[in-house]
Amino acid sequence: MPRNPELDLLHEQAKRSFGAKQAKFAELKIAREQTNAAYASLQLVRSEHDSAFAEMKRLREELDESSRNYDAVWGEYARLKESLSSRIDSLKAEANEEHRMMSECFDQASNEYGYGDRGLASSYSQDGHAHKANRDALNEEVSELCRELKAAREDAQWRAPKTDSSEYRAAKARFDQVKSRLDEA
Repeated sequence: MPRNPELDLLHEQAKRSFGAKQAKFAELKIAREQTNAAYASLQLVRSEHDSAFAEMKRLREELDESSRNYDAVWGEYARLKESLSSRIDSLKAEANEEHRMMSECFDQASNEYGYGDRGLASSYSQDGHAHKANRDALNEEVSELCRELKAAREDAQWRAPKTDSSEYRAAKARFDQVKSRLDEA
């Protein structure tokens, strides 16, 4: 049987269409592979983003807790210092007054002794020693309050050291970097 040119033409067109279909299928397969790779990359970046966010959030909470503790401890110290400082100032004023009165008594005792009145000189001298004892007791109480204040400060420094935020800042920088990559993805 003779060959029909029309059938040959149709057969040739079918072969070309099949070849084009195969080429498009290969392109589709490549596009799917690229899409899957991009999706996997996006998921990886999302996972890194979530991890970086969780780390940053954890460090922020630690930083906030540390700051609250710092504020509480140093606030407590400030209240104690204010209380003790006013008491110390009051005691120092009393000690200064006792010292002034002691000096006056000893001066009077010296004057009376110089005038020959030894009985009155002895009385002034005893008063001067009493004022000296009072002054020394007040100064000792001031010293004790100062030691207490110093111990409270050392305790506050131990219980609430200055908050270091460098670890949080580094985690935030990592998060911002990953967030930028996620936005690009």
